[in-house]
Amino acid sequence: MTEKNFLADTSFLIDLEAERPEAIEIIAEENVSTGTPSVFELQKLGSNENIQQIGDRWIHEFTVEDAAKASEIFRKTNVNSMDCMIAAQAINRDLTLLTADTDFNKIEDLKTEYYRDD
Repeated sequence: MTEKNFLADTSFLIDLEAERPEAIEIIAEENVSTGTPSVFELQKLGSNENIQQIGDRWIHEFTVEDAAKASEIFRKTNVNSMDCMIAAQAINRDLTLLTADTDFNKIEDLKTEYYRDD
């Protein structure tokens, strides 16, 4: 991968906790942060370990501007609300979304990096 600033989607964080080699390699070499919507999704699943593996990297708070962008994305695409929130954070911060979820393909102006082949 080339040097980029990434926002980790929940799928990446789950893979990180599962110690998938693709996720481990990326976290060691790239600038990866996440957002509070992904933190919520992980905690909903009863997991906190993968957040700790992000270490001292940023966890972006969900803002009013993110809510406005997420609403716009939802109206245009009908992608689920949580994915809209995650995409909005990436777009508003000019970050590349690190994900395995192809639903994000429906969102214009979102830069994505699909880190695994399956």
